[in-house]
Parts: sequence; C-alpha cells; structure tokens
Amino acid sequence: MTLDQGSTIEHQQVQISAQFPVRVEPLYAQHPVLPHNHNYTEIALVLGGQALHRTATATQIVKAGDVIVVPPGPAHAFENPAELRVINVYYLAEWFLWDLSLLWQNEGLVPLFFAADLFRRPDLLRINVFSLDEGEKGRCRQELDEILSEYQEASPSLFFVRAAFSKLLIRLARAWLRLHPDLNDFVFRPAVWAALEEIDTVIKRGDVFVVEEFARGLSLSVDLLYRAFRGATGLSLSGYYQKRRVQHAAHLLLHSDLSVTHIASRLGYSDTSHLTHSFVKYTGQSPRALRKQKRS
Repeated sequence: MTLDQGSTIEHQQVQISAQFPVRVEPLYAQHPVLPHNHNYTEIALVLGGQALHRTATATQIVKAGDVIVVPPGPAHAFENPAELRVINVYYLAEWFLWDLSLLWQNEGLVPLFFAADLFRRPDLLRINVFSLDEGEKGRCRQELDEILSEYQEASPSLFFVRAAFSKLLIRLARAWLRLHPDLNDFVFRPAVWAALEEIDTVIKRGDVFVVEEFARGLSLSVDLLYRAFRGATGLSLSGYYQKRRVQHAAHLLLHSDLSVTHIASRLGYSDTSHLTHSFVKYTGQSPRALRKQKRS
C-alpha cells in the first residue's frame, strides 16, 4: 500500500511551545483529512463517530475509544469520516527527555511515546492504534479535562500540566501493553543498558563520553560494543551520545535563561560553535533559533 507523505505539520502550527509544552485540541471532522505527517508525536483519542484511518502499512476503521499514536515522520490520513470527533494531543518531547531514567521506569512509555525521538530503528516508526475500555477512556478524558482546565487559570502551573499529562501517558501505555505485549520489545543487552545510562550521566556531569574507556570498564572490545549498540538502537554510540547532548541542550534552551555559551560549557562542548554545529545537524536549526521559535 502506498500513502502520499503529504504536507508536514510543524510544532509552531499546533502552537507547542515552552509556555505550552502540551496542547489538547478537540476536532470534529466531516470531510476527509488528507495525508500528512508531523515533526512531533501526535496522540488522537476518538470520542465518537468513525472514519477509515490509513497509514502506509494498514487501513482500518477507527471509532469511539480508539487511540492513535503517530510518531514523527510517518504519514496518515482519515477517509470517509462520519461525525468523527477526536481529541488531539501534541507535546514537546524535550520537556520529558531530560530525565530518561524516569521514563524507562514506567513500562511502555519509551517505546510508545519517545523511541522515535531517541533511536533510529525502522520498526519504531510505526503508527500504533489500540482501544480503551470504558474505564480507561473515562480516566484519560479526566486527565485531558484537567489539562484544559489548568490552562484557563490566570497563571497556569506547568508542574500541574506535567503531572496530569504524565498520568495520561501512563494510562495509555498500560492499555497498549495490555493489548499488545509483544510490541514492548525493548530488551537490551546489559552492555547497551549500561551505555544508555552512562551517556546521560556523563552529559549531566559535563564530561565527555570516551567509548574506549567505557568499553574497557565493561571488559568488552570497542567493536563488540559498537555492534551491540547499533543493533539495538539503530545508532552508533557516538551518534547517540551527540543526539542526547543536543536534546539536553534543547531542554536547557527552552526551560532556563542560560546563555548558549553557558549551556555549551555545562554540557561539555569545547565551545559554542561546536554546540551550534551539532544542533544544526540534529535539529536543522541553531540553538538561538530554536529558543526563539519555541518560546514565542
């Protein structure tokens, strides 16, 4: 089956920003939604009606209680909608990826909502569709209502929004695992887990990750460690390390007033130009451009 990629919807089009890192948008579709993709993850909770949902690999009818999780990249479309009512949820992945160890502690969160932002395995770029039972649907609606209500406050608390949204993600992940336990296939070798943890520790400490030293500490050859890591994540160790440093930098750009120079020094970059070069490579824009765009 082929599906035109269509247009790409950007963060700014759905108004995700540092001030509004989660967006909840009710939609009512009476006409087809043309093929499109996003540069962010979209969660769609179907409230009523139905439509034919198309991806590059599947076509199925979605109806009340169904959830569609679309990672960055793959396209999807809705055909033949019949009074389709949906709540779309969009979020800044950078808001959560600072503390990756906390996400790993909650089973299903990373493979369902963050894997496409971290790794490059083709199987992680799948669009997941699953159903909620009535209890799960009601509890998820409650968390969404809490977020919408909090945004109506004169001074909305992002701590409150984060708490409600985290509960929503956990509820959805549990429902997904209940129905599709086979898709939660993140079973990494101990050496790979150790590398994932060490890279984040080194970055937060402001040090430089040296593959040779790390491999020697595990009594492994560098080649063996490289092959194991790439096979598990789709990225080289150095590539993943650079990607995580950029994600940590993005978090600091969005949620602090630290200068780009200070952030570069804090994360172990040799200078600001080194940070900028990596940032452009992995995000397509400079650190200052990202801060301006997502704070506006």
